[in-house]
Amino acid sequence: MQLLQLPPELLLHTFEYLGSAFFREDLSRLTISRRWYDFAWPTLVRNLELTSKSLVKFLDNNAIIRHSRPYIAGVSVYLYRPLGAPPAYAIFPRSQDVQSACTLAAVLHQCPGLRRLKLCLEPYCVDDDLMVKPLTDFLSIRHITSLEFDVSGWPAACSRKINVHLCKTINLLLPSLRRLRCRMDWVCERLLRAPEDAKTPLHLEELIVNLSIPELYDNDYIGYIPRHCTWRPGHGTHRSAYNALKATMESAAAAIASRLKGPRMVRVISHVLPSYDISAFDAITGRRMRLGSRCEDDWEIFFQGDGTPGG
Repeated sequence: MQLLQLPPELLLHTFEYLGSAFFREDLSRLTISRRWYDFAWPTLVRNLELTSKSLVKFLDNNAIIRHSRPYIAGVSVYLYRPLGAPPAYAIFPRSQDVQSACTLAAVLHQCPGLRRLKLCLEPYCVDDDLMVKPLTDFLSIRHITSLEFDVSGWPAACSRKINVHLCKTINLLLPSLRRLRCRMDWVCERLLRAPEDAKTPLHLEELIVNLSIPELYDNDYIGYIPRHCTWRPGHGTHRSAYNALKATMESAAAAIASRLKGPRMVRVISHVLPSYDISAFDAITGRRMRLGSRCEDDWEIFFQGDGTPGG
């Protein structure tokens, strides 16, 4: 029996196994036949990965947007160029990034099947308020169940808090989320505050708050560590403020862990100063583990479900 003669339910599993990446590598793989395309196209757009450059191309084609909406289940947006990244991550002018992000957020509000959203946005030191609208637009999508939010990397010397409390905005999503990973330069316990009504169910299975530095920029690492939302210059040293922030977030994580019905992972990732080694606090067990020097990608989960270091 030929592949395309299989029952539709088996074909769906086959194309899910191939995954979006298979078709992104070579778009000609979409065009084997009409029946093949009917399964290949939904597979391609089910999990979108968009950079500044590819986002502009995606938004410039209304037909693609229209044909993608019913099938989009996950979107990853990378509006920055990571250290060592290939030229495909080329950065467009920031005004273009902001406009593209706003437009994409409007599109995603109209994707009822969207469940997973990952946002990795370059810091906007010149005018942080530029990103307020797209960030709040993304974070107002109420039908997502998985959020990975990485907006970090402002050095304290050029940073100022944007005029919106993102911790409060993300916190409003907690009742609908099953998975949350979050790293921000400005963060506080409001992010993890459980609903006042004890009867409000929380279905979070995985919760990771990452207080580590995303890149080792230079020798002034201390200037890049996250800060409490209420921090102001003169409020103690960076090191003392960071240690206080860690204690606050670990306490908040332990408190919300006690409210979750079936948590698999609740952790706070942070640096151990002054060595800058990475450690992880398990809010479910109260255990802490030193993970050594910086991992290649500290945004990955450092633990398996049993609390041992992950590979």
